[in-house]
Amino acid sequence: MATLTITSNGLPDPAAFGNAFGSNVFTPNSNTVQAQTYNFSIKYRGGENTTNEQATVPLTAMGIANNGVVLYSPSCGPTIVPPGLDPTSDATGPGFEYNGVQFRSNYGGDDAGGWPETNGQYHYNSSMFMFLPTGSAEAAAAWSTAMLTGSTPTPAYYTATDFSGDKFRHTDGHSKIIGYCFDGYPIYGPYGYSDPTNVLSTIIRMTSSYQYYSTEPTGRGYTYAEKAAGTFINDHEYQVSTGTLDQHNGRYSKTPDYPNGTWAYHLSVNASLQPVYPYIFGNSTKEQRSI
Repeated sequence: MATLTITSNGLPDPAAFGNAFGSNVFTPNSNTVQAQTYNFSIKYRGGENTTNEQATVPLTAMGIANNGVVLYSPSCGPTIVPPGLDPTSDATGPGFEYNGVQFRSNYGGDDAGGWPETNGQYHYNSSMFMFLPTGSAEAAAAWSTAMLTGSTPTPAYYTATDFSGDKFRHTDGHSKIIGYCFDGYPIYGPYGYSDPTNVLSTIIRMTSSYQYYSTEPTGRGYTYAEKAAGTFINDHEYQVSTGTLDQHNGRYSKTPDYPNGTWAYHLSVNASLQPVYPYIFGNSTKEQRSI
């Protein structure tokens, strides 16, 4: 099996970041983005479709985007209450974990959906780096044409082709690869073929198969009226084939990069291009991770 080696300093630039893009400020978070030393070697599984799933882990890198920023699951971690909430009155029920994407502003998250940890490690945990959140004052998403033109060397994979000006999609509209999970499978943006076996089929937005529980799951500790559905990652359950993506948030399909087919993750967004759980990875990755 081939090995994919990834070296990065973990800095998002030339992709924009910060509360005001370009600021390296994440109020009320006092941390700032600092260079890291990443030398990852993972088992490359592009073109494959093997399964040996592994549960995702909170506050730990599950993969890496192509600009060198690590990718997290959305969980804030067991028993952790987001900043700004009361540790006692807002405590989680046993086994429940707050959804960090829903509490991005509490962590000082920027409009790329990222923020730095105490060691300066910046991370993404949703698709916001590609699609601005509703109400953003920024002129363009963090991943934009400016990001590509500011890169050295020029990333030909993105700049050589586009779909109606969108350089993060192939000429037929299929999303391009935006990163890799540490299990070795590629991660695509949200667009793929309606028929996974036919590269001439129409392009559609991939959809999550995770849905809210119709009633509050046991042990939650709060009604949906008290804390809205989606507050906790445990508010979601995988419902087979309710979307185009499986429990890992991916599927097996032919793609422009793998004309014979590959299993791959897809970013999940709604019709307004806003993040939809589980965002990048499901509650488990499809294969065992090397990192």
